[in-house]
Amino acid sequence: MRRTSIIIPVHNCLDYTKMCVESIYNHTTDFGIVVVDNGSDEETTNWLLEQAVVRDNFGVVKNRENKGFAKAVNQGVEWAAEEFICILNNDVLVTPKWLERLLAHLEMYDIVGPCSNFVAGKQMAVPGTYVDQTSLDIVANDWHRKNKGQAELVRWIIGFCMVMPKGVWEAVGGFDERFGLGNAEDIDFCLRATRMGFQCVIAKDVFIHHFGHITFKELGLNVLELCHKNNQRLYEKWKQELGEEPILDQEFVFEVRA
Repeated sequence: MRRTSIIIPVHNCLDYTKMCVESIYNHTTDFGIVVVDNGSDEETTNWLLEQAVVRDNFGVVKNRENKGFAKAVNQGVEWAAEEFICILNNDVLVTPKWLERLLAHLEMYDIVGPCSNFVAGKQMAVPGTYVDQTSLDIVANDWHRKNKGQAELVRWIIGFCMVMPKGVWEAVGGFDERFGLGNAEDIDFCLRATRMGFQCVIAKDVFIHHFGHITFKELGLNVLELCHKNNQRLYEKWKQELGEEPILDQEFVFEVRA
């Protein structure tokens, strides 16, 4: 198993963060966690700092204010010590051998993401009914057995969970921070990566749960308005660079970032 740094931006939403972290420790080996505390309240900050004390492989980068998803991820990757990185939202529940199964696809490809219940585009999957972590794990294992080894090449994957060698991240140049609080920075990253010759793939045999929209809801943001603004930023950036080459086609149904 190869060591992986898991980068998790956090702005409050402590209950979800606790569930996410617990699922990671229950289902993952050979990893370190780097949490970027993006201007959280005292309760969340104190809990994160406690984890950094009691766990050897748990680090915290503290921002006094919310610098947005893209900036937080870039900060976290700077602290990543492992060969591979995983960008992960704090409102997910991972499943048995999720990271091991994602890393297996990097034997052939460069950037990989799983299937989930709440995600845009081709990563969306409904493998079965579950009501808690135990039943989720059963569903995810069954999904893996039915789809073992299957992968689909795509132009982009969603950044609620992305795994890649750190060298790929550094070559592409990280997330573009002009996308602010979130949305579309992951698609922009993948488009830059694919133009450099890297390949993005969906691991069709990996399923994790994504609650979705949690941080945006906590912030009281107009999610659709934010999504629209960042979609426009993406369009303007790629329209200028690629001219008439189609970028925003029917495939680009953007996720509303949690």
